[in-house]
Order: sequence, then C-alpha cells, then structure tokens
Amino acid sequence: GTSFPSRGLARGYTVRVIDHATGTLLLPSLPLSSTLTCSALLASGLGRSATIERTATGWTHADLGPQVFLDRIFLVRVSFEGERLDGYTLTDADPRFGSSFDDWSSKKELARRDAHDAWLRQELGDGGGKGPGLSRALPWGEAWSSYDAAGGAASIGVRFRRP
Repeated sequence: GTSFPSRGLARGYTVRVIDHATGTLLLPSLPLSSTLTCSALLASGLGRSATIERTATGWTHADLGPQVFLDRIFLVRVSFEGERLDGYTLTDADPRFGSSFDDWSSKKELARRDAHDAWLRQELGDGGGKGPGLSRALPWGEAWSSYDAAGGAASIGVRFRRP
C-alpha cells in the first residue's frame, strides 16, 4: 500500500506504517529502512532522545520510546549489528494491556499479542498462523508477532535479510 499523511486521504487508499515492499518503518521523523546506519540514527533527533544500549559483541539497541502511528502508540526498539540495521520490534503501548510490571498479567499480554497479530495482518496481509505461528517471509526479510511465555512479553518483530 501507499503511505499518505493521515489528513486528506484519498478514498480507497490504506495508510501503512510498514512499507510492504521494503519493510521500512515509516516514522515521520526518520524512516527506519534497511539502509539506515547506526551512526545516522544516533545523530538524528530521534536517536539523541533514545535510550541506547551497547553490547560487548558489537550490537547497539536503541529504545525510541512511544511513537504515534495514526490511532496507535507503539514502543519501538531498533537493533544494529555494527552499523547495519538488523531490524526493529514494536510493542502496542495501549494502557488496556497494562502500563507496568505491577499491572502485568498473562491474560493482558496475550490480548496484546492478539492485537499485534491483527495489526500485522492489516499491515502486511494475512500470511496465516496465529500467535507464535504468525510469521511472514518477505523479499526484504521477515516479520512476526509472538508471545514469549518465559519473558512474559508480546511483540512484533521485523528483521531485514542480510545483504
């Protein structure tokens, strides 16, 4: 689908947050494409306000905080191996799913996973599966929605194919 600003949409067009052809996360301030480097993110306004974690193995993770996509708010985390963007994760931040570990329950987290499943199907089409089985292989990489029972968290993941 084609991306348009949320105002003045032409009838019949669908607003996308993830570009189906490339996997780019269409953040208004800085699109997260497979060509984005770690240095470019860190030098941007978005990167300067992010929480950064660097590992001894050469990975950099940046928590971008809440990002608004039309009527939804997602927490966004991007992961770089060296300078190369490996991918990103999204977590629906709707308060109905809980706002802290004190408010956590497996029921709420599974509801978040179901919301992720529905959202990802809307973004990328119905590739089949549900929950841990909702996974899409695409020309540019892969996308999935899952619930990690051990970690107690649901998320949407996108990983770009290595060049």
